[in-house]
Parts: sequence; C-alpha cells; structure tokens
Amino acid sequence: MLVSPGWACPSSATAHWLSSRRTASPEDVAIAHEAMLLVIETRCQDAALWRQRIEQRSVLGLAAHHQTTWDGLRRYLVEAEPRVHYPIPTPLLIVDTTTQLPVVAD
Repeated sequence: MLVSPGWACPSSATAHWLSSRRTASPEDVAIAHEAMLLVIETRCQDAALWRQRIEQRSVLGLAAHHQTTWDGLRRYLVEAEPRVHYPIPTPLLIVDTTTQLPVVAD
C-alpha cells in the first residue's frame, strides 16, 4: 500500500506473503515508485482481548482462510511458527492494537 509520496507501507504479513511469491518484492515495489519501504506489524498484547476479537469474527461469514476460533488461531500459530521469524531489513513499526490511536500517533 502506498501511504504517501515517498513511503510504501505494507503490513509485515503482506510483506512476507509478497516475498514468498514469484512476484515483485515489497522492496521492488518501493524502488519502482521511488519510495521508502516501511513495514508495520500489528500485535495485540492482551490475550483475552485478542481471543475476543478472533471469536467475534465468527458472525461475519469470512472466507475459510480467516481464523474465527481461538483454537484455530492457536493451531495456525504453531504451524506457521517456522515461517514467521525472518529478517526485516527496512524500517519496522510495531503497533500494539490495544493502545489507543492518539497514543500511537504521538
């Protein structure tokens, strides 16, 4: 996603997905647009809140690849563990989704 002139900003999951495909990497996209790449990773540090958010998805009728149960998410995290630790050689912003937006934006 291009955020503003000079900044290309995919999430870390998007960056990893793109880099695992035989398409242009996030870095290639940024270079092509003469932009600087910034990766944003979101985390929910409150496990109870995270569980509540996941379980609330079940009423949304999401596609099968979306996790809508806590047990499903936990199984996915165990399966994905070998793939999630990779170097991010560009600026990385980690945002705790339990933090109110005005605090994050400061």
